[in-house]
Amino acid sequence: MVFTDVHSGRSSTGAIGLGEPATVPTAAAIANAVAHATGVRMLELPLTPEGVLAALGSVS
Repeated sequence: MVFTDVHSGRSSTGAIGLGEPATVPTAAAIANAVAHATGVRMLELPLTPEGVLAALGSVS
């Protein structure tokens, strides 16, 4: 077994960054923004301009 020192740097809180996990909710946030702006809930990814226009066209 090998142990490695972790140097978290100096900050006032001693917090350590987690890296990429903060990007996980990005797609949901964008989908919610599109739904809020257009009134149409997109249920498939990726959200493309063509898909948004098709969803807007299906609203009666």
